[in-house]
Amino acid sequence: MQGGGGNVSSDYLELTARNPPALRDVVQCKCVGIAGCGGLGSNVAVMLARAGVGRLALVDDDAVALSNLNRQHFFRDDIGKRKVDALAAHLRRCNAELQLTLHAGRVTEENAARLFMPCDVVVEAFDGIGDKAMIIRAFGAPPLLGKPLVCASGLGGLHSANAIRTQSLTPTIFVCGDTTHDGCGHEGACAARVMVVAGHQALVTLRILCGMPAV
Repeated sequence: MQGGGGNVSSDYLELTARNPPALRDVVQCKCVGIAGCGGLGSNVAVMLARAGVGRLALVDDDAVALSNLNRQHFFRDDIGKRKVDALAAHLRRCNAELQLTLHAGRVTEENAARLFMPCDVVVEAFDGIGDKAMIIRAFGAPPLLGKPLVCASGLGGLHSANAIRTQSLTPTIFVCGDTTHDGCGHEGACAARVMVVAGHQALVTLRILCGMPAV
């Protein structure tokens, strides 16, 4: 565990002063897991930190590369750093009281429960279809069965953002995107479209934390 905690400070109150009241009343005591800290996960994490979420668990086994900077929340001086470490530093610049748990490794079916059981919601932000299927399987079986999982599918290219939506896969597993265009394929991944999907994921997560319907 890294970061601050304790009573609500004047800094936190000012940071969240423009938030919807439901966020200020609830999210400081909530924990969100971020499975993958690339184009989706890094941007979702920043949005949740700005919203005042109290704790984030960041999981990623990669380091920052120059080719990441077209869509991920990193900068040139982050190149070569572990993504969880670089992202943690940026998040604290947004919200100094944010508590962070960092895991520089891969998510597997064997360790998913250990990594994410303490979380109220988990955001799936992987690139690969195999990894996405793996975490959906993990959340479809005990002990993670019933814990909300917010996934992404279909964010590549320059297709209309109007095709991006959020839908329910199960009562507790949700998918954001157009479910068609692969961001890792030949169409590439443009920051503008990636961030639309990341915005969907962040908003769904906040709605769940506030006890609202996800969709």
